[in-house]
Amino acid sequence: MAAPSPTAHALPPGSKRVASLCLVRADDRYLLLRRIKEPHVGLWVPMGGKVDPFENPRDAAIREIREESGLQLEAVEFCGTMVETSPLAYNWCTFIYVGDTPWVPAPASNEGTLGWFSAAELGTVPTHDTDRLIYRCVLAGRKFALNVAYDSAFAITLMTDELTGEKWAG
Repeated sequence: MAAPSPTAHALPPGSKRVASLCLVRADDRYLLLRRIKEPHVGLWVPMGGKVDPFENPRDAAIREIREESGLQLEAVEFCGTMVETSPLAYNWCTFIYVGDTPWVPAPASNEGTLGWFSAAELGTVPTHDTDRLIYRCVLAGRKFALNVAYDSAFAITLMTDELTGEKWAG
């Protein structure tokens, strides 16, 4: 049998990629990553990444935390979802979790710089608008189902929460 073509599983334009993000929490501090790669280079974001083939989103969140920080979370709690839609190649369905760990000094990461932030600092740290909304929901302890629409310049045109009906213009 011939090996499958490398493009055999390529997604059609506009298809959603699946990812997991995880906010790592130690008491009242949160570990964020200052990205050195696009998208969102230079911003502080939750750690995470693509869900691998045959992997579930929860396991992907735990794996990504281990790969990006060296921390081994035993459990994570599901917080919500975020679906991002654009006319560009940026189209994602992301599962968001929070996981607790004992505090340790911010470890080294090959993905950027890791740093601890208080809950109050999450409102002011340089981050993407979608992440700021995620932080608010997580800190309030409420589940969410966010939909984010982008235009062709990669600017947010609308964010909505399907669970509450709230809408935020870009």
